[in-house]
Amino acid sequence: MPTRSIDPGLLRKAFDLLAPPGAIPKQYLRWKQLASTIGLGEHWIRKRYQGRDHSELDVKSINSIRKSLEARYKSTADANIRSVIDALSAVDIGSASDRFTPTHRFSTAETLRLRVINVAFVRSSNANYCQRLEAGIRLGMLYGLRMSHLIDDESVHLGRAPTKRARSAAIHELLTRFCDDERFVERTYIVPIGTVAATAVSSALRQDRKLRARLGRDLRIIFAGVTEPEITGILEFNRDYIGGMFAGNTFADRLQFITDAFPEKKIAFLYDPELPQEIVARDRVLQWRDGEVQLVKIDARKPTRLPSSIRRCLVTGYTVINHRIHELVRDHPGTAFIGVNTTDLGRGAVLSTGNNDLQFGIHCADRLLVPDCRNEINLRDMEILRPDPVYGINQKACNLHGLVATMAARNKCSVVVD
Repeated sequence: MPTRSIDPGLLRKAFDLLAPPGAIPKQYLRWKQLASTIGLGEHWIRKRYQGRDHSELDVKSINSIRKSLEARYKSTADANIRSVIDALSAVDIGSASDRFTPTHRFSTAETLRLRVINVAFVRSSNANYCQRLEAGIRLGMLYGLRMSHLIDDESVHLGRAPTKRARSAAIHELLTRFCDDERFVERTYIVPIGTVAATAVSSALRQDRKLRARLGRDLRIIFAGVTEPEITGILEFNRDYIGGMFAGNTFADRLQFITDAFPEKKIAFLYDPELPQEIVARDRVLQWRDGEVQLVKIDARKPTRLPSSIRRCLVTGYTVINHRIHELVRDHPGTAFIGVNTTDLGRGAVLSTGNNDLQFGIHCADRLLVPDCRNEINLRDMEILRPDPVYGINQKACNLHGLVATMAARNKCSVVVD
């Protein structure tokens, strides 16, 4: 995104004209009105007004302020508003914007002024959903910040750290890979992916006073793919510097989609009692239709072994399925498996019931990480949302198992493998 240098006094004057001081009794209500009028974040406006952020503005933000002033000028014809509009127009003239739209949109023919950020990815495991989410977030950040920030990113997965102490050590080792000198680095983001990772980051913050002291100074935490953030403890810290997104679709929606697709088939749900998100999944599945789904606890020593009673059922699950679906399909070729994410369709699942993790990661970056880097939002104001569900069907796998999905279910599928 192209950026331009704006006189802080000119910005303050524009804000005063849009929401005059004293016209609104409470200052926080004034920030809210400005945010609503301009379409930018309250936190961003407040920092600019108070002179705490002197970085260049992107052209999109300048245009938003100018358009708001133009709308106000139509109703008041105030000469002061006209002069500010003219000043902003002089900053963002057409030729200036056109410099950033040459033959290729990634051209960097003009010198870039970049700020440095660190991004530390903490994955719960090497499960496919974790890797795809990380890839999506990376892609979204690289694209969204290509003209304004230099990104130093590293990652670690906690699959080989079975204890709380080992996980904390892995997170601290990851952070030592970065330069955290505030003279050179604007801030550091820790991005926990999955429930286990979010719990581990929460525990590390609780135990390490120095790490906790960085939160709000040069540290932010943005989680993704977490089943229930409340159980991880991550939301107990200052929400001004913590944000994130849930993990895909609800369990009730997943099970309902499976039932809608194959109404005559029984459903079995695999779960691993050693994982906290799996316990949440088990409890939610038990609540659906008074326990109509058969729950099956996997054997940690032989995780792909299935009891004979469920081999003719539609077998689904949560983390277990995402992590081991290729092994389950290989070991039980006569059983139809329901995947969680879109990529499970490529591993033999007949349906996918959750989301597209790559797209989910890009959306998380666009909605939270990129605007926070630009100081356009306050993370506390950003609701923790679920990504939109992305249903899919593997027609080849359905044919193999003699399954015919209902037309209503097929119409919901935005991904079809045939």
